[in-house]
Amino acid sequence: AHEVDVSPEFFMVIHTRDPGCRPPPYVKTRTCLVNFTIDRGSVEAQALQITLSKENPRVQKQRNDLLRLNGEYKLRLRGLEQSLLRCLNSSEGNILENDELVATLEQLKVDAAEVESKIGETTDVIAAVEGIANEYYSLGEHSTLLFTLLGELSSLHWFYEVSVSQFMDCFASIFETASAPDGRPRASQLLQTLYCEVYARFSPNLVEHDKIVFATVLFALYHRSTESRSFQDVLEQTLLLIRDDRSSVEGILKASGESTLALAESKHEGALADLLRAVADKDGNRLRGLLGIAEFFQRNEAYTLARYVEQEGPVSLIVASARGADGTFKVQQLAAQRAQKLRVVALGSAESVETSDAQLSRCSAEGEWLLLQNLQTSPQWVRHTLPKRLHYLLNHDTTSPNFKVFMTCGLQGKALPAPLLQPSYKLAYEGEPGVWNVVKDLWRAADHSNDRPIEKIHCQFLLAWYHALLVERCRFAPIGFCKKYDFNDSDYSAGLFYLDQVFAGLAQGRDNVDPGQAVPWDTISFNLGAIVYGGKVDSEPDLEHCKALSVRLFDKTAFCSGFEIVPGVAVPENRTAHGAYDKWLEDNCSTPENYPQWLQLPETVDHELSRAKGQRVAEVALDVLGRLVVE
Repeated sequence: AHEVDVSPEFFMVIHTRDPGCRPPPYVKTRTCLVNFTIDRGSVEAQALQITLSKENPRVQKQRNDLLRLNGEYKLRLRGLEQSLLRCLNSSEGNILENDELVATLEQLKVDAAEVESKIGETTDVIAAVEGIANEYYSLGEHSTLLFTLLGELSSLHWFYEVSVSQFMDCFASIFETASAPDGRPRASQLLQTLYCEVYARFSPNLVEHDKIVFATVLFALYHRSTESRSFQDVLEQTLLLIRDDRSSVEGILKASGESTLALAESKHEGALADLLRAVADKDGNRLRGLLGIAEFFQRNEAYTLARYVEQEGPVSLIVASARGADGTFKVQQLAAQRAQKLRVVALGSAESVETSDAQLSRCSAEGEWLLLQNLQTSPQWVRHTLPKRLHYLLNHDTTSPNFKVFMTCGLQGKALPAPLLQPSYKLAYEGEPGVWNVVKDLWRAADHSNDRPIEKIHCQFLLAWYHALLVERCRFAPIGFCKKYDFNDSDYSAGLFYLDQVFAGLAQGRDNVDPGQAVPWDTISFNLGAIVYGGKVDSEPDLEHCKALSVRLFDKTAFCSGFEIVPGVAVPENRTAHGAYDKWLEDNCSTPENYPQWLQLPETVDHELSRAKGQRVAEVALDVLGRLVVE
């Protein structure tokens, strides 16, 4: 150890904006920790303050004046008390003969009387504040519950972080968006608007499954104070039945005092009645019943990328994409629609980090849009530098109000730091489900500059279908495939590269090859089915499906007119140019009734998948509700 000379005036403050930071014991014992993170009480206090300022600004002004005066008079009284103590301490002889001491006592008496008079004058203000607080008490109570719920969502996925400032902005907005009077008390009307606005603003952060969980928990919390205890019991017991995949509702009816399902439905009308009917019917779609609960909060239009961008001042927004999807095009489309220049930097190298730093400075000064792609490929810079840069730029006076920074990442990637997630708006993108959508996205995104020989174009088209069918089949796992495999755009790119190499060797500069004689279909189907895609598959039945589908699609018969890619969908008649395939995709994009046959799945697959999803939603919703009750 080395001794270091330290000035007695040395003072050091260590500050972090990461609420998850946990200092080690060695640091705790040598520092004074001051925790400014938000708790339940502070959220309720902020909600009351916003409510007063919006609903009765005159009383709020008087309240602020009262608080200020209270602080000033406390400071004056403390100064007089200290002065009195000094006089008493230095007084010699008879204290009654000490003129300074007597003068101090007289002044203290006058000031004390003045403070008491002022307090008496503010009795009406205090009563008015208490009256409004009582009237809007439910708003403060529910704001605390909602903020706690948003905190619990981050336990489902790291991407779901929400800052207190975003929540309070949402709370403040309800006073402008509340509908016209409808006979209900103003507080009740605002409460429903608050729940709808919370769902509209924060549900885009979530993947589809978690949106339903979010809506279900919101539904339970909203009715906690407005409905009877039997309503809560019926809802909880219904979720338990869905979780356990049971359809008997007799136990629910007996516990809640209803003798028949019709009586229960009439008592608990609306979304809960629909859910009861779905559970009572053995073949009922429980997931649809849960989606009906989500519709209760869809009175406000959900936020979109365009709506986030319309926020005043500089904006940072993160688009997180699910595996196999890429939401970057949404940012590019929005920039094109707004005729806004978009600068793009793909992270992943030291040079890209330097470029990003330079572009952040330039775009923030000039009011341009900046897109930083693939945050998780530059973890050190994203963790230690980017949050600080954005915090400075988004809150600095010299930053242009038109500055918008977009960032992309993967939902399955490593967690981003909380100081970056919390101040940013977030949007989760899972891609558009369905074989047609995947085929169209792949086909349009692929590089078609090298289209010789002509027969290679059709093989690329078949590869897009092969990829889409496997990806869509994974969506139904564990039905069909035993689990979800990570088939993504990289596999499709690898397949395209392989086809380029095969046909380059076959063509030898020619524009055509004979698909019946010259193309090694057995080799192509094996390499694509068993290696490029099958290399990720660790289940023998699943691997056999990949190989069988590859053998069926990559065959010389695929070049014959009338060949069906899937049942009811024949190959294009014109197979000589990419434009012909584009037109064919536009003309043939409807999902048929025999959709399960496309994926070689049973006809009941949709019902089975909905049942499994419903069970999972109910399980997670009950878990979150349980934690909220404990807290």
